[in-house]
Amino acid sequence: MPKCRKCDKKAIYIKKYAGTALCKEHFIIDFEKRVFRSIRKNKMIKRGEKIAVAVSGGKDSLSLLFFLNKYKERFGINICAVAVDEGIAGYRDKTLEKVKKFCKNFGIEYRIVSFKDKYGFSIDEVDKKHSCDYCGVFRRRALNEAALEIGANKIATAHNLDDEVQVILLNFIRADVNRFIRLKRKKKIIIDRIKPFYEIPEKEVALYAFLNNIDVSFDECPYVHGSFRYEIRKFINHLEEKSPGIKFSILRSYEKIVDLIGEKVEKEIKRCKKCGMPSSRDICKACELLSKINKINK
Repeated sequence: MPKCRKCDKKAIYIKKYAGTALCKEHFIIDFEKRVFRSIRKNKMIKRGEKIAVAVSGGKDSLSLLFFLNKYKERFGINICAVAVDEGIAGYRDKTLEKVKKFCKNFGIEYRIVSFKDKYGFSIDEVDKKHSCDYCGVFRRRALNEAALEIGANKIATAHNLDDEVQVILLNFIRADVNRFIRLKRKKKIIIDRIKPFYEIPEKEVALYAFLNNIDVSFDECPYVHGSFRYEIRKFINHLEEKSPGIKFSILRSYEKIVDLIGEKVEKEIKRCKKCGMPSSRDICKACELLSKINKINK
């Protein structure tokens, strides 16, 4: 392993896409500087705000919670962790223990929202072939409602560069123009969402967690391997291995496209007639799926 480009210490990480090597100290400094830059560039945080941090117990969300808690006084904000229990036996119960332990150790307020309590069913009880579709829809609804209940101004999610690129390609392949555009061009109706890690590669978030001794879960959801997004993930990682920096290229290309065509093609965002949550249709996807589930269970 070569020496750090900032000092004479032994490097612990090589950024292939940048051609640089960093020691532990300078990796953490570099990581946090890039997160600060993303927050500043996109005007994600304002002083006096209360941020609901979406957490799962994994490396990304607990790293984000660690970062925001570390610099909450600098930002002038209050934070509260919000976790969603979808009811995935043998998986979510373990990751939630990580959340509880972390929050208690750092004195962070937290709230856990259960699918079973809120909707009357768990993800294990719905159609296994489409569990990821159900989960994503109801997680977003649960996070929105929990954030409103605690009086949060914004929801912070730990989506990293890999997550962003996967969704960009997924929506492109599915020709879902509305979601493709809305990924960046978000119009506030209920509560704003921010993604401080969206320009940080997944493996760097994992290293940040490790170097800061953050106790996280590396378990993967048992349903993830059956999703189309999992195939997209493997494809993009293969491209990145062959051509370091391709993930950044996809993100930058997307940002240019959205800025050019966004206003021309995006649909109006309104409120669902049943629940009042954001929707591009009269009845939102969550209410539509709830109606479907209730009919099946009758």
